[in-house]
Amino acid sequence: MPYRKSKEEIVDKGNYEDHAEILEQYSAEDYPYYEANKVPNFVKYQEEVGWLDEMEKYWGKDWGSQGIGRLTDVAVRYPMPHEVHPMWSDDSAYFMAPKEFPSIEEIRTNHDMMTDILKEEGVNLHWWEFDFPPEGPHGLLKRTMSNIGLVINGGAIMPRAAAPWIRGRTRPAMQCYVEMGIPILLTIHGHGIHEIGATQWLAENIWMTYLSTDGNQEAIDQITPVMRASGVEHIQVTRPPGPHESFSWRDGHCMHLDMWFAPVDIGLVLLYPGFCDYETQRWLKSQNVEIIEVSEKEQRESFPCNLIILEPGKVMINGAAKETIKNLESKGIETISVDFDYAKSYGGGIKCATSFLRRDEGPHIEELGEGPAH
Repeated sequence: MPYRKSKEEIVDKGNYEDHAEILEQYSAEDYPYYEANKVPNFVKYQEEVGWLDEMEKYWGKDWGSQGIGRLTDVAVRYPMPHEVHPMWSDDSAYFMAPKEFPSIEEIRTNHDMMTDILKEEGVNLHWWEFDFPPEGPHGLLKRTMSNIGLVINGGAIMPRAAAPWIRGRTRPAMQCYVEMGIPILLTIHGHGIHEIGATQWLAENIWMTYLSTDGNQEAIDQITPVMRASGVEHIQVTRPPGPHESFSWRDGHCMHLDMWFAPVDIGLVLLYPGFCDYETQRWLKSQNVEIIEVSEKEQRESFPCNLIILEPGKVMINGAAKETIKNLESKGIETISVDFDYAKSYGGGIKCATSFLRRDEGPHIEELGEGPAH
């Protein structure tokens, strides 16, 4: 249904008779709860037919990456030259960037390895391309390779970024979602701030989010009713630390939940406790969730928690995190290693370089106490 700027651009479809053969295939019997010569049964239709019941027929696919079920579809963006613009490293504190970048060719080599593995694992890749150079309301955009938005059961929630050099990615990402047939359920607005793609799921109906430099309460208040309508029963809000004026490895890697926390199976998670408030740790233990701790050395060097859970008990992880991989495998987790040390310098890990679009239905909150699913 393309947008037209004027009536003159609309293609004239002619008369009914010109299309009678096609149009007469439709019948009043097609509509749910149809009864001849009666008004629609509004009560029954509205109470018994929900958004998700009609989604696949109308939007083409039952989109939604809620939970930790088998990953089937992701969106990716090819690394472009602006990701290594010298402006980013010239003021590494303001742009929260490394002082030196690898070449774009080296970043692409890591990215290609990641996408090749995803294809081998049967994940459908959907390639997005933004205008070049990508611009936001304040200038050149950084980190357009990163995940943008969160696709829950029924559609996408679009972020409003915290930093001025990434605010503006929402518009081209939204266009990509809509072109794919993924409806937009919410765009964070007002003074709400949330980079929602950096959140995590503990189960199909448990969403974990954060309050930090990159997420505020106004945004969570906007998101909460949308999550409830999608079947989320518990929302756990974490409170990681954040920078003041100086910049170090800690400041750039703590404000996003998925940089220091990751589910790897039902009731089993990876966690760097240095960035996690203790109330969240207390809550995890109260839910019988077992924690595998990440060392400070590996957290600093390889972002082990920023992994991709392919299905319960199977993950793709930065191969440099050898101690973490050993600890995961000792718990029965199948690991697939990928070299991502060049690509992570742009500002994120493996999960950051993908946008999850669809998962099969996975474990629910009721299964937490039953332990790992494998």
